[in-house]
Amino acid sequence: MSILAIELTDPGILISDGQGLIVGPSPGYALLDGTSVVVGQEARAQARLNPRRSLNDFWDSLGTDSLPRPFPEQLTQADLVHRHLEALSKEAVSATRDGDGVEGMLLAVPGSFLTWQLGLLLGIARSAGMPVSGLVDSALASVAGHSNADRILHLEILLHRFVWTEMDQTSGLVRQRVQESGAVGLATMQDLWAKLIAGQFVRSTRFDPLHNAASEQALYDSLPAWLDMLRDEDVAEVSLEYGGRIYTIDVARSQFIAAVQDQLRTVSNLAGALTASGDAPQILLTSRAAAIPGLQSRLAELSGTDVVVLPEGAAAVGALVNRLQIEAEGDELPFVVRLGKPTVDIVATQPGEQPIVTTAPTLARRPPTHLVYGGTAYPIGEEPFWLGVALAGDQRGVNLTGDTTGVSRSHCHIRRDGDRVLIEDHSTYGTYLNDRPIDGTCEAEAGDRLGLGSPGIEIPLIVVLENDG
Repeated sequence: MSILAIELTDPGILISDGQGLIVGPSPGYALLDGTSVVVGQEARAQARLNPRRSLNDFWDSLGTDSLPRPFPEQLTQADLVHRHLEALSKEAVSATRDGDGVEGMLLAVPGSFLTWQLGLLLGIARSAGMPVSGLVDSALASVAGHSNADRILHLEILLHRFVWTEMDQTSGLVRQRVQESGAVGLATMQDLWAKLIAGQFVRSTRFDPLHNAASEQALYDSLPAWLDMLRDEDVAEVSLEYGGRIYTIDVARSQFIAAVQDQLRTVSNLAGALTASGDAPQILLTSRAAAIPGLQSRLAELSGTDVVVLPEGAAAVGALVNRLQIEAEGDELPFVVRLGKPTVDIVATQPGEQPIVTTAPTLARRPPTHLVYGGTAYPIGEEPFWLGVALAGDQRGVNLTGDTTGVSRSHCHIRRDGDRVLIEDHSTYGTYLNDRPIDGTCEAEAGDRLGLGSPGIEIPLIVVLENDG
């Protein structure tokens, strides 16, 4: 039976079996067609024909709120995600190469998902018939095997946001910070490019493609191909057919860049803030982000940065390569934000053959020696080290400041117990380790992230090595 990986990025969800993509890209669109709902490419192909019956933000705002009219009041974003995953699951099962079905599925999920959304997503996926056996950060999975740099910045573009993910690879691959540019995504840029092209058609031919639903849909359908043309050309000749006539204009790459200048500035400013401290990182772009005119060159201008473009489906393939570190058992799966040396190598074979899978030893893992807060590394000893907003006078630890919503007075403590390091939760609203709630006491390892409060204070747990001279 097959193990599949699903890259859950809403501009185009992809499914891979390790030899190649077997499903997708399937965009995060839903359309109310009479009394039924269609999803994916079928919905996107009619989005401009029926704009009031079309939605493309249900992945971005995954929750249980009712959908706007004319969608039925009882439908929620979660219901649309369920329908999309159900359709993808059925397609994946029928597309498996061995015909024996699917044994497990790994979900590669953007870091923009909140902890409670991950739990909701896992329940939805399983309800849709997906035998989910692992959850991993999609940036982490896509970078694995594509970079040897110690410090990495990964950029993903979603329909309604950009997501920057900072990672450290000095000891394994560990996710650190996730920064988002909300309200700036591919959908916004596509609207700006559509207006640019429509204006050019009006000026050159008096034909306005946005005046008619069919020609507007044709314009949006053609945008990906036009963007692809502008990767290598300074000027692209674009054509649209309407009313038995073909209208043709020239559009310059520089015009596409100028149309989204504010959005490019927002994305690059976030990158600049992330690169301001420490060694210059290597920047890795998804193939979708790299297709945006002007973005790659703008990021390359950041001092000391090297920009690498990842192949399509890198997150899905990376999840499979590292599946022994991602797969887990039980109803609640940890969200993996740290990877060591890959424990699975998938060797390319001839089409139709099964992948050759070999295993490697799991990376040795160590207990942390310090926790980091406010730029200071605090040693972890046998005496409990407390974290909270109003510690008692006899409690060794640190009082947290800033946005401490959801952080208790004496929230949790961490201590060394022989060869282990233990975290004990004493809070009202919970303590999280790698985005998974701690039930009483749990063991921590170097590279783990301790989370307190909402939206949350994140505290890395690290190893400080002895200097032998």
